[in-house]
Amino acid sequence: TENGKNPSDDRTTTVESKDKSSAPTINPVTENDKTITGTGVSGSTITVTIPGENPITTTVKDNGEWTIDVPTGKTLTKDEIITVTQTENGKNPSDDRTTTVESKPTAPTVTPTNTESPKQISLPQTGINTKQNGLYILITLLGLVMILVKKEDNK
Repeated sequence: TENGKNPSDDRTTTVESKDKSSAPTINPVTENDKTITGTGVSGSTITVTIPGENPITTTVKDNGEWTIDVPTGKTLTKDEIITVTQTENGKNPSDDRTTTVESKPTAPTVTPTNTESPKQISLPQTGINTKQNGLYILITLLGLVMILVKKEDNK
């Protein structure tokens, strides 16, 4: 109460706490990827933070998938940390979900075990024979072999 005045009426204020949104998923990200994708709750807002860039937002599609484009001029590099949050309608943002940019997989190296020169073999000319642009295509009746042979003139 203020000095010489009647006490004020008691007032009650109700503070509603919002539930936290569920965390989205992030699909694996590799070096030089041009998009980052994942899943979330349809209609929710996804916020993606890439090192050195402003946060990027998108909306989760009806099918539960989301996609953002990596900003032009930005190259994702190995070991960068990508952070993603989801904000569902009427809820607080989710906890951060992170993923680490991985190296691009390298193609396997094939080492031939047979170093002999290739041998010419003769196959019976059963099946389909056609000539197209100077090539013969032979498909045997077994359906297992297709041979392309350049036809030489007068032979």
